[in-house]
Amino acid sequence: MYAHNLYDDLYGNVSFDNHWCYIRAYLLYVGLATLYHSHLLQPIFRFFRVVFYKSKQLQTIRFMFRLVLIQWLMDFLLILPVLFLHNFDYTPQYYYCQTLYIDIKKLLISTFIVYYIPMVGIGAIYFYILYYMKKTKNQSILQNRQVSNQRGLVVLHRINFLIGILFMVSFPAALTTLDLYQHQIGDVGAQHLAVGLRNNTTITTLDLQSNSICNTGVQHLADALKHNTKLTTLHLQYNQIGDVGAQHLSSALRNNMTLTTLNLRCNQIRNVGTQHLADALKNNTTLTTLDLQYNCIGDVGAKHLANALRYNTTLTTLHLVGNQIGDIGTQHLAHALRNNVALLTLTIEFNIIGDIGAQHLANALKYNTVILLLSYISVD
Repeated sequence: MYAHNLYDDLYGNVSFDNHWCYIRAYLLYVGLATLYHSHLLQPIFRFFRVVFYKSKQLQTIRFMFRLVLIQWLMDFLLILPVLFLHNFDYTPQYYYCQTLYIDIKKLLISTFIVYYIPMVGIGAIYFYILYYMKKTKNQSILQNRQVSNQRGLVVLHRINFLIGILFMVSFPAALTTLDLYQHQIGDVGAQHLAVGLRNNTTITTLDLQSNSICNTGVQHLADALKHNTKLTTLHLQYNQIGDVGAQHLSSALRNNMTLTTLNLRCNQIRNVGTQHLADALKNNTTLTTLDLQYNCIGDVGAKHLANALRYNTTLTTLHLVGNQIGDIGTQHLAHALRNNVALLTLTIEFNIIGDIGAQHLANALKYNTVILLLSYISVD
């Protein structure tokens, strides 16, 4: 993987999406399976010593060596379905193939084969040994081994206790943050993600920065937000949702009652898209942070946001950096600030605000005592 990253740094625009990539992923998973499954050999050996103690050939080094070879062969066969079912996907940002974390079905299949098979096997073997020793400890055939078995019984109880703890903690905890930054999932990936997000009750933060998501993908996400009751933070910066995508999100904001932070930085949103968002803000009572930096909302978009600020009582942070806002747009924002008592932070640097716009803002601050931070202005 690191060699591939170095190769891309030297030559650029390379892809390793070929058959060898999937074969390497297959061999990697075989290696992981071999590592985890090797832990089964010790309980198998103990099983033969306790249950089949009369069969000396089952306790020889030669027999255990054969078990190792059988385990390796089984691991190669067990991982084959993962390869044939196309559970490996190429990740262009890392230049290798793996099972993606966003595909829960594929991830569960791989995890079950590699991790849970040995866990279940070890637990089953030790529980059976315990059952066998308790069942036969009073029989005369085991009287000579009773003292040894009593010591083994104590050890097995401890082993089973540890296995139970490991098995419980091996289940993934409730996922609260899903970071898919720069994974290039596109509209199709956003659609699949929206299906899972619709009824999800654990994820609170979703990061979809730089994923080539357009208005179609955002439409699916917005539909999911209408039903989702857990998500509080959504990062969509550096995509291309445009005005149509902003319209879809505004529709979601009218219904969603949990989203508090929405980041739409660098999304080609203009005054039309801003109007849709502003209309939703008039009635929204949960959103506290809206980031619209480096879009093209202009004076008209600023006017729409100013109208929304006259009604909105929950938005505390508004980022409007680099939006081609001039004196007229600043005037509308300044008038809105005179009556708005909720907004705490307004960032408007790197716009085209002149002396007149600055004067409007200065006048607004005479009446507004709630604004705690007003970022500096780039005077044209």
